[in-house]
Amino acid sequence: MHLKPETYKQIITNSIVSSVDVIFVNGDGKILLGLRNNEPLKWVYYIPGGMRYKGETIEEGVRRKMKEELGIDIDVGKLIFLGVYDDIFENWYFEGVKAHSCPITYVYHLSEDEEKSVWIADIRNSDIKFFDLDDPTLHEMVKIRVRDMREKGIA
Repeated sequence: MHLKPETYKQIITNSIVSSVDVIFVNGDGKILLGLRNNEPLKWVYYIPGGMRYKGETIEEGVRRKMKEELGIDIDVGKLIFLGVYDDIFENWYFEGVKAHSCPITYVYHLSEDEEKSVWIADIRNSDIKFFDLDDPTLHEMVKIRVRDMREKGIA
């Protein structure tokens, strides 16, 4: 389901967006981030995820987004709830349009086979790679999630 740009812009301008994010952790304890090609956070390595569709359950949204972005079929039974966040962006897909997203965020520990099957499945990311949890280049919003992962003992 894709929205017309003018409809999408009205939604982003006037609403809080419900979204789903998944922090994938590999066997070495590193997290997978994608280099975003568009706003918000253009040219920043960030957590895979995105907007849910109306009528879509959280689990359906997670499955769809991870298949779209990373080509991976996840086992929703392995999702560990991390939290719901308030992300406010100065620029969204449309320049000059501020946006407010509330991502329902999970942690997912990848098996070796799952890690091998991850790939850049759509145009939203130009690169994906694993980062150490203490990497100083992590975006501030990612650092907040890493802190919460550590506090909950799921890093």
